[in-house]
Amino acid sequence: MTTIIILSLIAIILAFTIILIFVSNSFHRNAKEIKYKVQFTKNVKFEIFASFRNGINS
Repeated sequence: MTTIIILSLIAIILAFTIILIFVSNSFHRNAKEIKYKVQFTKNVKFEIFASFRNGINS
């Protein structure tokens, strides 16, 4: 049971990173830098920081 949960979490993380790669490639022309941060504690924490050329941070 726990192996199914762990494997599903790994699959979700891989799918999320693939989506982030496509998003970063689409924003690559307008973005100065894009940072990703993943923390594994009791909960999995994702952080995305994008700095665009026109000064908008989101």
